[in-house]
Amino acid sequence: MTSIGDRAFGNCSSLTSIDIPSSVTSIGGSAFQECSSLASIDIPNSVTKIEGYTFCACTALTSITIPNSVTSIGNEAFRGCTGLTSITIPNSVTSIGSQAFYNCTKLKEIYCYAEEVPTTKTDAFKESNPQYIMLYVPASSINDYKATSPWKEFGFIKAIEGGGDTKKCATPTISYANKELTFSCETEGVEYVYEIKDTDIKKGYDAKVSLSATYNISVYATKTGYENSDVATATLVWTEAEFTVTTPTSAKAVKESVPVLISANNGLISVKGELDGEPVAVYTAEGKLMGSGTINGGLATVSTSLGAGTVAIVKIGQKAVKVVMR
Repeated sequence: MTSIGDRAFGNCSSLTSIDIPSSVTSIGGSAFQECSSLASIDIPNSVTKIEGYTFCACTALTSITIPNSVTSIGNEAFRGCTGLTSITIPNSVTSIGSQAFYNCTKLKEIYCYAEEVPTTKTDAFKESNPQYIMLYVPASSINDYKATSPWKEFGFIKAIEGGGDTKKCATPTISYANKELTFSCETEGVEYVYEIKDTDIKKGYDAKVSLSATYNISVYATKTGYENSDVATATLVWTEAEFTVTTPTSAKAVKESVPVLISANNGLISVKGELDGEPVAVYTAEGKLMGSGTINGGLATVSTSLGAGTVAIVKIGQKAVKVVMR
């Protein structure tokens, strides 16, 4: 499951808890509106936006932690959550909508890790008595919060211990062997949120379809109390390679499909695959050669001057693959 629709659980007044899997990337507007018995909910680190009215009138909620994948909190998202006493807003949030926390009358403390003050509607905390709420923000941003509405209306604004800095998960690495993708990360205990897109999956009406057997992979690491890692990307393709098979009486050449994993970061193209001796060349989309190398020990690296967002053509033997530089 990747999404929860609008009003999916709206007015389920006996619902007390729910576990949302990390595959879910979107939760619709009013999805849990008026779930008056919902006492706790963990929003997964895959969700990027809290839509309007999502948890409106969830009166049993006592605390909420917004995951650091969320960039915006919609209009009236937590309006009327009269049991809410504590909110944690991550550094990733850049905007908070109208009446997002309206009439949250029991709010005692808000931890906002955003170093840049989020764009916030002036009525976001209306009727929640902000003059009695303790607001914790990064030490470097206290003066900005004190000068910006509606944050300046809070009666107590203090620095988060340690300046509000949060650790960040290391960027994961992607490997492929024995028909399995493997993700690894230097930060221990992380979860991986990945997406795999197959360029061959499509619908059409042509008499012939060209198959490329290309998978575009993206993954990031997430861990409670940590900022999400940067996204790692790679392209997995198959290319024809010729091998010599030797028997006691003869030797013959055979062709096999061999998996190749390509990554492109900071101008560096890395090609991994069991193709020792195979040439690798990198071109611009216009056909200009930017660098070349040879696979040795299962790896070839080609340094280029291509910038992020540039399309590169990676040629491995006779196989050409488009990749986007990160």
